[in-house]
Amino acid sequence: MRPNNNVRIFSPIIQETYDSIPDLDWETDAITEGIAERIDAIMKAKGISKKQLAELAHRRPSDVTRWLGGGHNFTCKTIAMIQLALGEKIVEVVKSTFDRDYSFIVATKPKSDYFCTIKHTYGLRAKKNIVFRFVLR
Repeated sequence: MRPNNNVRIFSPIIQETYDSIPDLDWETDAITEGIAERIDAIMKAKGISKKQLAELAHRRPSDVTRWLGGGHNFTCKTIAMIQLALGEKIVEVVKSTFDRDYSFIVATKPKSDYFCTIKHTYGLRAKKNIVFRFVLR
């Protein structure tokens, strides 16, 4: 969301540049800064340092600094990794009203690999079959 225009910009060139920033960029920045603020708040509440979070997440301390600096483009995988490291939710996904049904079926066992089919029904969508394999060592 575009911030309030409480700041007066006296340069027409800077004003034009400011006005040309798309709303999508403002919204993206608000979300990423909100995520960074949530991570920082959890760290402070739990007494976790940047170095400790880096160790818990198996990342470099510079990665944590980049996350907390705001403006980092978080992927779902990164958010999940940080949530697991902190042991607390950063982002809460609003649940859909659709029902989910996962059926796991071990299909075959060629050699030492298990091939597994997941039949997935989600809401009104048609069923999809996803095949993947486990490698047993």
